[in-house]
Amino acid sequence: MLEVRNHTPLSTALIPGLDKNGYDYAVVIMKGNFKITPNQNRLVLSDEPAIIFQGDAHYGDPVETSVRYESDTSMLKRGTDIVVNGHAYAPGQHAVLAQDVSLQVGNLNKTCRVFGDRHWEKSVTAWGYSHPAKFDRLPLLYENAYGGIAPNSAENKTPEASTSNPLGKGYIGLKGKPTEGLPLPNIEDRRYLIQKWDDRPPLAGFGFISRGWQPRIALAGTYDAHWQKQRHPLLPLDFDDRYFNGAHPDLITPVPLSGGEPVILTNMSESGVMAFDLPVWHDPVTVFLKDSKVLFQPVMDTVVIEPDAHNVQITWRVTVPCPKQFLYIDTVIIGKKRPS
Repeated sequence: MLEVRNHTPLSTALIPGLDKNGYDYAVVIMKGNFKITPNQNRLVLSDEPAIIFQGDAHYGDPVETSVRYESDTSMLKRGTDIVVNGHAYAPGQHAVLAQDVSLQVGNLNKTCRVFGDRHWEKSVTAWGYSHPAKFDRLPLLYENAYGGIAPNSAENKTPEASTSNPLGKGYIGLKGKPTEGLPLPNIEDRRYLIQKWDDRPPLAGFGFISRGWQPRIALAGTYDAHWQKQRHPLLPLDFDDRYFNGAHPDLITPVPLSGGEPVILTNMSESGVMAFDLPVWHDPVTVFLKDSKVLFQPVMDTVVIEPDAHNVQITWRVTVPCPKQFLYIDTVIIGKKRPS
């Protein structure tokens, strides 16, 4: 009988699956909640166990809200997903019209500009945007980024939705024009600020990207009649493993983080700057399969930072290929047995 022995304080799970070639694999998940200690710039493992999500968890209704936590059951990830669930804060809690927020993890940097509520308005000669309203805190959600549904110009016409963010605001459509009072996005990539009404900037933000949004859905492969007849329920041959990464493309590292990297968040907390180093975790995973014993080193592939809660969720993963042999896995030992 399969036995899993966890000698670590992390939450763990063993999940079976099939790759696109129909070969068995086993995924060992190790996940921890870490608390950001005030004024010490370090993480401490929380007593509260981390939740291993078996499916995506949204902020509310899945049809109407973005993904807060993505399922942990992916076969693998290329590089490390870095996600921030939080708010933009005005410095010193004094309301501002606009504010840059930034995230730095090792050599990776990303900056967005956050505006107070604005809308399109028409002058005698051209369309322009209204003066932003002041804000002291604003949610960093894709609902506040560029996207959404274009205004419906005809009652019998289905509105056009943004393929990269159907939940956002400011989307006009490929052939549309703005309407008086149409909201502009609050969150913009500082490199692609909207200057005129027909600008269509890429998605800006720090959260998980829904599996059905571009550019992620383009990596999922082709599910046509041929697939239905020849391959279902296996993944299509043109499925790209990069689909398993759910972070914004700007926040997926080329290679997995190894731990120890410095993290700096600016204007994402009341303190203005929040900094800490990612933990280094060396506990191995030992898999006994048939008559063999194989040692694996877990890979840090997901980091979810929640500044408001001073919490960081970190997931390490081991993907064990075992073609047609999953049932022969006898024992999985996570970490090393510690003294009583």
